[in-house]
Amino acid sequence: MTTARTYVANTNKSKTIAYELNITGVIQGVGFRPLVYCLAYEKSIVGWVQNDCGCVRIHAEGTELDVEQFVFDLLNNGSLVSISLLEKKQVKLSNVDSFTIKESGHDIACGAISIPKDVYLCGACKAELLSNTNRRGTYSFIACSECGPRFSMLRAMPYDRKNMSMSAFPMCELCRKEYQSPTDRRFHAQPISCRVCGPEVFCSTVGGRVVSQGDVDVVATVVAYLNQGKIVALKSIGGYHLLCDAQSTEAVDLLRQRKNRPDKPFAVMLPEPRADETSEDWLDKCVAVDSHQRALLLSPVRPILLAKKQSNVPIADNVAPMLRDLGVMLPCSGLHLLIMQQFNRPMVATSGNMYGEPMVTSTSSAQQHLTMVADIFVHHNRDIFHKLDDSVLRTLKSGTIPIRLGRGISPIELSLPYTVQEPMLAVGANQKNTVAIALNNRLIVTPHIGDLDSPIMQAHFEKCISDFQALYHVHPQRILCDSHPGYISSRWAKGSELPTTKVLHHHAHASAWALAAEISTPSLVFVWDGTGLGENGEMWGGEVFWGTPGNWKRVASLAPMKLQGGNKVPNQPWRSAASLVWGTNFTGIDFKPFDPQQLSYNAWQNELNCHVSSSMGRLFDAAAFACCEQSEVSYEGQAPMMLESVASTPSKVMPLSLVQKNDEFIQMDWRTLVPELFDFKVSPQTRAANFHASLIETVWEVTLHCRKKFNFDHIGLAGGVFQNRILCDGISQRFLQSDIPVVIPSSLPLNDAAISVGQIHEYCSRRS
Repeated sequence: MTTARTYVANTNKSKTIAYELNITGVIQGVGFRPLVYCLAYEKSIVGWVQNDCGCVRIHAEGTELDVEQFVFDLLNNGSLVSISLLEKKQVKLSNVDSFTIKESGHDIACGAISIPKDVYLCGACKAELLSNTNRRGTYSFIACSECGPRFSMLRAMPYDRKNMSMSAFPMCELCRKEYQSPTDRRFHAQPISCRVCGPEVFCSTVGGRVVSQGDVDVVATVVAYLNQGKIVALKSIGGYHLLCDAQSTEAVDLLRQRKNRPDKPFAVMLPEPRADETSEDWLDKCVAVDSHQRALLLSPVRPILLAKKQSNVPIADNVAPMLRDLGVMLPCSGLHLLIMQQFNRPMVATSGNMYGEPMVTSTSSAQQHLTMVADIFVHHNRDIFHKLDDSVLRTLKSGTIPIRLGRGISPIELSLPYTVQEPMLAVGANQKNTVAIALNNRLIVTPHIGDLDSPIMQAHFEKCISDFQALYHVHPQRILCDSHPGYISSRWAKGSELPTTKVLHHHAHASAWALAAEISTPSLVFVWDGTGLGENGEMWGGEVFWGTPGNWKRVASLAPMKLQGGNKVPNQPWRSAASLVWGTNFTGIDFKPFDPQQLSYNAWQNELNCHVSSSMGRLFDAAAFACCEQSEVSYEGQAPMMLESVASTPSKVMPLSLVQKNDEFIQMDWRTLVPELFDFKVSPQTRAANFHASLIETVWEVTLHCRKKFNFDHIGLAGGVFQNRILCDGISQRFLQSDIPVVIPSSLPLNDAAISVGQIHEYCSRRS
């Protein structure tokens, strides 16, 4: 229906003009139409505003001075994130005498569709939630034009209530009155509701019996279970969380056993810092954070932030075993806030899923898949249309980098420095998968999908592709995939009916860096990760490229190592260490506890089940075995994370030897490191620090060597290895006095989540 409010229009008809404006950008889910309405009222403008799939149309009539001032103020409004004027044209007067918000249209050609993100409660909604007198006090689904879930409950565009899961909840009389009132901050707020007309929360047992209903009773039930050391499955914004008391070793251990997650760290949710200086600040008690990190945690994104543990952190040791950092977050929804107000101490808040499966989002799937994990379930009856994990961030001296793209950050939209000739889909890597879509000069990246090893994850991957094509009204004409034929994403691409183009894994990494850094000039990019298929079937992972997207030249690489064990190698760091030792004939290291009959050693000698790789990730695994005695791992990146955590102050810096293989290619020889790594007279902490320092110096030496032959103005870091804070900060510091800046972009992860972006930029750059 049309919402109209009449006021006295400009009566000087001789000077009245009319403009029609088409506005695009971040205009969905941010209260844009109410803002236009109120600005029109302020400037005595009549006409209408209408939402379409990809733009907002505005018809504005008034004096020429008033209309021009209205347009200027709208385009320069500081509260808007990003808008642009697609079209402005003078049109005939329509003889209207009011300004209205029209019912939305469905013109997908009018502009670029932009999907709103899920954000935490604004200050006004939070105050109402915690009020004893407000009618929405303790109502956890509180939201307004500026805050609340958006993407997670959006079925289709345009962003209207009928296209959201809120369509199942007709507004009550009071909510509709607020919705229609231009002076109310919930004017045309699509997620508006209250406890009379909105979603409801309830608790049920493992068997499905409802034991409590309503926010107050549910919160009391959850807190009681947490206090008893129980596991709670709670439906959040983008899926279920699993909660337990983070101070109880027994509760955390129980969650680990039930979830089959023996070592991988859990995120910890902390009570919000309070203005009252006499109250406990759990944030400062648990982690060392500066003002920037605190601001990130308190931002509307409400991410998980990896921060350094305090020396006497009041958290159970098994929450993040053997790691220096702790993933912390603050309440991310109204229900979490109410729970933390009563529980008032740290609790584990981890994704509600079983190992190798996506996060569950519905009551039925939670009761089915989490029955063996949770003791009690907290459900609500508002549908989640798009799974959203919590975003994970890490701060460096150079800025903030995302580790996982999720709630509050995704979907990410980037601008391409060219216009694609045909819409295309990039299906990314096999691990930490994301999917990207390119159309016109835009690139859209999905939230974190995950590792595609199981059939249920493959189904989730396919659903994300289908959902994003529908949301953005795009029909790709080409698919881009990784060159590795064994990747599930590559197999899916090959099985499609569309033309498919393969892109080398590490070229995609380098090109993703260039796009995120907005650099198009020749650069030297270090791409270090676990593994990826290179040219001629080689396994790469410690590469250095010079050039530009679409024209990368491999100028340096880690010297190859012969690894025995096939798929076991990434999960058993002792194999990487053994390959280094056997490859240098280094003596004094006994691998019999892991290879009692020397089957692996004999296979290594005879090149059985072996592969050659230049993987920097495997070098880190070997160093972790040497310094941390970590022979096996249960999650990706565990060994390097432990190595980073144990490192102290370096006593020796020994860069890898640079071996000239031909006029324009060098190898970084790891053999010089082996005696240092296994010098047990030196403490593990110092050896770990020396290892990091040696790689930092290696980057410097490689750069100096390459500059003699190639012109470049920037150093790039890409690949999962560079999620290491010691490495990134050390390299940045080493180059501080240099005229070559080290660039670490903040918009995309350095890990394989950026591969889909790089596939598009690499392919398109080749053709431009």
